[in-house]
Amino acid sequence: TEINRRLSEAMFTMERLDTFWRHSNCNIATKMQVARAVLATKLFYGLESAQLGEGAIRRLETLQLKLFRKILKMKTLYVDRENTNNEVYRKANI
Repeated sequence: TEINRRLSEAMFTMERLDTFWRHSNCNIATKMQVARAVLATKLFYGLESAQLGEGAIRRLETLQLKLFRKILKMKTLYVDRENTNNEVYRKANI
């Protein structure tokens, strides 16, 4: 339940920063740094020793991919089948 609460808070924060992700003049590296600073701390503060199940790890990866797609201004996988998750990671330089 704690992971679900934190994920929903992170999604809410990510949506509130949508204008920044899509319309700011910052470069992609700066946007990634802001995402890491704001969202990662919101998600992981105090969870260093928590053991996450497979479902929680998948939900975290899904959130990360949504964030990368927003920052990179890519369409969702449902709309654009050519840009797979590996392509998103490659463009995000991960």
